[in-house]
Amino acid sequence: MLNSALNILLKGAFSLLEEAKHISYSSSHKYRSIDDGNRFYEETQLKLMDELIGVLSKYDYHKDILDITKLTNKNISANLSNEKKVVVSLIPEKEAFICDYPSYSISIGIVENFEIMSAVVVTPATGEVFSAAKGVGAYCNNRRIRVSKINSDKSWICSLDNKSISYCMNSITQQGAKVILNVSQQVDIINLAVGKIQALYFIEMLPLFNIGALIAKEAGAIIIDENKENLSFSSKIMVGTCHRKFFKFILKKAINDKLIQHKA
Repeated sequence: MLNSALNILLKGAFSLLEEAKHISYSSSHKYRSIDDGNRFYEETQLKLMDELIGVLSKYDYHKDILDITKLTNKNISANLSNEKKVVVSLIPEKEAFICDYPSYSISIGIVENFEIMSAVVVTPATGEVFSAAKGVGAYCNNRRIRVSKINSDKSWICSLDNKSISYCMNSITQQGAKVILNVSQQVDIINLAVGKIQALYFIEMLPLFNIGALIAKEAGAIIIDENKENLSFSSKIMVGTCHRKFFKFILKKAINDKLIQHKA
């Protein structure tokens, strides 16, 4: 059974989903200038935050909201404490949203002692709400989700970010993988959780990825950082796979590139 904190996040997430749909349907997404697009983006973020605060205030969760949309791993620690915190990332994929590209997300997580304990990721374009709490599994619209069962090195898909693609594009494709570079890394973390892709390798780690990573892990993914440890808000690199075969290959590649520490 989902814990009470996650249930509260889900109430906020479904409310945000409805608000995001309304914003999307009520706008022509045709801007006269770049400034118009930026203004619409910022207004949307404010509307979504107001909606979330309205829901969370009913449960006294609104006092400890931290917007991590623009924060990096270098400066997030100063904004967290040992107390419970609700972290939020409202459409970090600015360009995708402005251009009406469907690959954008809304992420909410509950942090306790610097660790994500409950997580929700909303993808407004598909109407899906993904959720997880530590130790209770991962869900999409309240239906259980799991990673891909594919373990063939001839049919796997790997998501890379802008930096990792320059390091390992050729070596990964030579291993039979189809490489994708998505607009939203957070959406691809969710794609790993639901079995649409089999691996990911991100060298530019953002705080919001910790939220999606909990969902992927609860769906059965193997996920580590550059120290071969669980992700944290100080992690710089993220490796995630659905199967140890892909995990070992990417890990070996990262060690050879001196991006991940070699430990016996």
